[in-house]
Amino acid sequence: MSIFRFLDLPPELRIHVYEALLVDAHAYIIPMPNLRPGRPNRSKSLWAAILRVSRLVYREASPVLYGYNTWMIRTFPLVDCKPGLVAYIGRQNAGLIRRVFTVNRLGGVGTVAGGLDEGVVKERYGHLGIKWERLQVWAVRNAEDGVADSWVEHGGGWLEKADAKKMRELGLVSSWWDFGHGNMGYWVVKKGSVARGWD
Repeated sequence: MSIFRFLDLPPELRIHVYEALLVDAHAYIIPMPNLRPGRPNRSKSLWAAILRVSRLVYREASPVLYGYNTWMIRTFPLVDCKPGLVAYIGRQNAGLIRRVFTVNRLGGVGTVAGGLDEGVVKERYGHLGIKWERLQVWAVRNAEDGVADSWVEHGGGWLEKADAKKMRELGLVSSWWDFGHGNMGYWVVKKGSVARGWD
């Protein structure tokens, strides 16, 4: 009987295997202080045990696990966006995160002159180890359309509103984190956000 040697596969094929084992495009991951991250709406199991196969596999597969999945990072109020959120996964792995969405139930909290201050959010994410410039997607769901409009209008030009088509293009599910009472929320995204891919 012949033995199949996984590491004999070309790296690009191994990446496809990692994607099949480690990515759930229909769900998001939510880190919690000092607890294992939760995964609401999951559509499949993730086989993170493959990261323990070898150092090479860990180096190749970690960017897929952390970079291809979407993370819900608690950002508002800004005082809750603190390093404890990523204590379970560690700062090094947090630095591999590329897809983030968050939720704002708090009206204008965290805003400057009616617009969301990119520098403040960037600084908070830096404390978590998340590399703001490397994010491929950053989106926020607001409870009020007026807040979304204000952020786009007064935020310094770094945000844009996202309709259902844009959400699909970015691989985001518009019903994530329903506010209840039929309110599906109003999405804004960081300009330049792109679909899943390597940076």
